[in-house]
Amino acid sequence: MSNSFFKLLLLSLVGFIFFSCTEDGVLEPSSTFTVNVDESAIYSTNDFEVGEMVSISVNITAEDGITIFGIDKVVNGGAAQSITTDFQNLPSPGATSFEATYAIPVNEAVGDRVQVIVKATAGSSSTFTSSSYTYDVVAQGLGGGGGVFPLLRSQVTVALGSQGNATTGSYLNTSNGTVYLNTEVENLNDAQKAAIDITFGVLNSTTPTIISPDARQGLTFNNPMGASASTTTFRTQSTVTNLDNVTSSGVENDIDHSTGAVSNTSISNNGVYSFVNEAGAKGYFKVTSITGSGNSQVATLDVLVQTIQ
Repeated sequence: MSNSFFKLLLLSLVGFIFFSCTEDGVLEPSSTFTVNVDESAIYSTNDFEVGEMVSISVNITAEDGITIFGIDKVVNGGAAQSITTDFQNLPSPGATSFEATYAIPVNEAVGDRVQVIVKATAGSSSTFTSSSYTYDVVAQGLGGGGGVFPLLRSQVTVALGSQGNATTGSYLNTSNGTVYLNTEVENLNDAQKAAIDITFGVLNSTTPTIISPDARQGLTFNNPMGASASTTTFRTQSTVTNLDNVTSSGVENDIDHSTGAVSNTSISNNGVYSFVNEAGAKGYFKVTSITGSGNSQVATLDVLVQTIQ
């Protein structure tokens, strides 16, 4: 009798525990709440220059509804600084899902490491769920997140040459900043001649001019590159005045020669010109000085060009 009583008591306790757990929801799954940050698919590194923009995509799923949303920057492990108010596309309170792409400005110093944190709370919880992307700030020409070509900057001095004198005048290979004189070009091999992408001359004895290598003969200048002469197009730029502020992504995205480009154009002191060579490399150069007169003129240039491997 005693044995039966204890068995019955044990079964009652097990049943009580089982049904109590089920009713209290201990076995119920928790509500879904995720925050994801992904960088642009074109980035192969996390290196960016001052003035560039970092593109991140945000995806939030919040079954109980988003209550608080924020975007912070943490520089070199320091205190978090909110940049939420810099953006207009923010989730509505109570939204159960949210997607957006943000362009984060790179305005820190070269050498800084920056963590961009996207955070949110859901429902009645005060605990943030977050996701982040980290980038490094690098020097000019080394950024773009790996999605564009790095840049080479060089300062060169060139003799402009003339239509009537084949022995003067300079020929520039922007990929390495090398300047050749006419006699030196004649001794180059075909590949070296083809790599020359900007040539110079004084048109009609008065006008300093940049000339595509394959356009020299049509302007009655000599052509020491011969059949190896390559094609380069030019455009005068009015929006770019200082190459110090030009970034890798700016060169890639802002130089467009699909219309309005020419094979030769006059140049002037402090003028800025874009170019696209036969290899597809884009660049800018600024004329920092022009001295001399007539057919005897010399120019100094500040050149910034993509390095395409």
